[in-house]
Amino acid sequence: MNIKSIKEFFRPTKVKILILVSFIVLFLSQMIFNFSTFCIRYPSPTLIIFDILLKYIYRNDFIYAIFLIVYYLLSCLIVYFYNYFERSKQGFIGLIFTAGIILILFIPISANNVCVPPLSKLIKSEIEYNYWYFEGRCNELCEDKNLIGYCTYYFGKNKSGITDLNEDNQKNSLVLVGAQNWPACESRIYCFLTVPCKKLGSTQSEVMEQCAKLLCQNYLENESNITLASKAVLKEIIESDNLNECNFVSIPDKNNWHRRFFPEYVCEKYINSCSNLDKEGGTYYLTGDIINSTNISCINIKESNIILDCRGHIIDGNQRGIFAKDVNNITIKNCIISRCSNALYLVDVTNSKIFNLTFRNNGRGIFLDNSDNCSIEKVKITNCTRDGIWIFVGGNNKIKNCCINNSHTAIILGPEVKDNKIYNNHIYNNTVGILFRTAFSFISNHEIYGNIFNNTHNAEAFWEKKEWGIITKNFWNTTKEKGGGNYWGNPNGTGYSDTCEDLDKDGFCDKEYILTSENIDYLPLSKEYLAKKAE
Repeated sequence: MNIKSIKEFFRPTKVKILILVSFIVLFLSQMIFNFSTFCIRYPSPTLIIFDILLKYIYRNDFIYAIFLIVYYLLSCLIVYFYNYFERSKQGFIGLIFTAGIILILFIPISANNVCVPPLSKLIKSEIEYNYWYFEGRCNELCEDKNLIGYCTYYFGKNKSGITDLNEDNQKNSLVLVGAQNWPACESRIYCFLTVPCKKLGSTQSEVMEQCAKLLCQNYLENESNITLASKAVLKEIIESDNLNECNFVSIPDKNNWHRRFFPEYVCEKYINSCSNLDKEGGTYYLTGDIINSTNISCINIKESNIILDCRGHIIDGNQRGIFAKDVNNITIKNCIISRCSNALYLVDVTNSKIFNLTFRNNGRGIFLDNSDNCSIEKVKITNCTRDGIWIFVGGNNKIKNCCINNSHTAIILGPEVKDNKIYNNHIYNNTVGILFRTAFSFISNHEIYGNIFNNTHNAEAFWEKKEWGIITKNFWNTTKEKGGGNYWGNPNGTGYSDTCEDLDKDGFCDKEYILTSENIDYLPLSKEYLAKKAE
């Protein structure tokens, strides 16, 4: 090939420019199509070559210039061979040659994830490339079914040395990352700080919360107790030497995601099996149902100021579902307890809250022994073979806004209880609504009002010697303005409130309901009350 032929080979023509433009369009369309999540799904040889070049040349503009030159050379080669075969009257071979080059360059060869940079990102250095690659890997991990990898992968995990991401010439300094500017050490920036993962939550805080939960669930399956699981999670997520090195300990609590989402006892919050709750002031979340437990007591609350939130999960099949003794100011909420002999058993417990619990098919729902100032609210109890709530000894407790049905006895008040409030409850389809278990007539001064009783026997007294006893003085109504007394019905529709006169239709029976001489409901509710309540 002489000089004239070489010049002709490289000389721009309309056809060569058109072919070059076509190559560029194909290349850009592949880039744009594949870069919605940082990683292409169908890599072609062109994109694989681009990725390889990027690992050694950290500037997109250099790489684009290289590709432009290569594409032009290919354009010249295609025109040369086409002309050659056309002179030989074999133009179709030239077309096949052209089509072959296009197929080789742009047809995907696999469905593997090959990470390449988006067109909008100009990578200027190895640091930027590594960080971009890290974000791409986080997106891949988020899409995996096993999200543990997303929660534990961090920038620099597979690289040696410390990366100076902010180029301040400081060894592993603090940087602010992600949409919420979370502080992090340069070499240990986790996926959950920077890359949103919709599978775990709509906000970055929710994502971090879910990551802590996933890690705890993972380690709770392998470790013998919550403390060991917490240590394993903290070892996985937070290395103290690293944090001290970049002065992370100086970050205020409101911005300190370590203390917010990964405190010292991180796994105390996430329990999925029978456990001892022994961190005073701790908050525990049940993260899964506990079925067919063989423990004598499934959940043991051993310290004060603890919150147990079952989040709607079930505790099933124990002698005692939840047990607490000698503690103060505990809260138990959002639990479903079934098939236990004593579902919730509290001894010497004070100033505590039981909220939004459901009891199904237990021997007894709630047992309070020597427990004062406890609140039982929005509790549903059904199908207890014995009793729904038994206050054996205690005072100043409240039972309100509860529903107790299809049990033998809804509520039992023991011989040494006084000054309890029972109001605004729906107690129906039980053999006995409220039973005063007397011994030497100690029971007194309970306030019982606003309840709907509809049972075979609504209020009875029983002496410990198996004889029917006497109900000592209690208060069965408040004022009209505050709701009056109780509804006294029975399943046959022949109870006092079912049949009483209410001539003025104000929702109150015209005459009082006398249980005993010292127990009179002066404002019993009538059918009119139920009709108004149903409206």
